[in-house]
Amino acid sequence: DGVTWQKLDMKWSGDSKFCQMSPVYNEADGYVYVAGIKGGRLNSARMMRVPAEHYEEIEAYEYLIGYDEEKHPIWQSGDEGLYSSFELIKGRVWEPCIMYNGYLEEWIVSYKDAAGIQLYTAKSTAGPYEHTAAIPYAHDSSAGYYAAFMHPVLTREGGQKVAFLISSMHPTPSYPAKNIWEIQLMEMTLYKK
Repeated sequence: DGVTWQKLDMKWSGDSKFCQMSPVYNEADGYVYVAGIKGGRLNSARMMRVPAEHYEEIEAYEYLIGYDEEKHPIWQSGDEGLYSSFELIKGRVWEPCIMYNGYLEEWIVSYKDAAGIQLYTAKSTAGPYEHTAAIPYAHDSSAGYYAAFMHPVLTREGGQKVAFLISSMHPTPSYPAKNIWEIQLMEMTLYKK
């Protein structure tokens, strides 16, 4: 009931490419999959996974290091896997968010980059992911935007409509040294190819 929270002593080093993370639980296989990026939002997204019952044990994590000829994921544990991790999504990925979409019957990764919100989809939680859509949006060039934060409870009509949060930070007109944070709720309608 939210009264037994405690801080875990789990840390990935700053050069590990897992500084900002988005976990998702896959009920079908009992694993928690984590899409991660290096700090600074200048690098590709990577992926790791762990059996849900071992979530608090850093040594239990496996890292995606590529795919075999049939495009099945290849996992490796330990530092060798961590530092050999594969680029799940290439480019400058900012705060990836991952969830399953029942309408598409696929996994979706969303994130923002300089061009707007990018959407990638895959049949498997571990990919491989393909670029599916880009959502440009008008915005104030002085603001810092972060998006698109999705969650299954923000879906309607069997997952065809997906709401997501965009947060923005921009200077206040009266106090330019201070910033205002705002959150917008937007919704997209998905269509199958």
